[in-house]
Amino acid sequence: LIKMVEMNHLLSFYNSPMSACAMPETHNPEEILSQLRQYGNDRQNQQIDQISNLITMLKLYQTYNE
Repeated sequence: LIKMVEMNHLLSFYNSPMSACAMPETHNPEEILSQLRQYGNDRQNQQIDQISNLITMLKLYQTYNE
């Protein structure tokens, strides 16, 4: 539950109009993770996939609660 709350805060940070690093709007956590896959080994890519799935799940959860 705590990890879900942390990921929810992370998603809201990236979705907020004023991000700390002023990243272009085209970058999102899923895109960054997919770009990182090319540099990781099998174990790291498995972890990236798990994080991507968690982000997707949290977005669905947020949509459900709206």
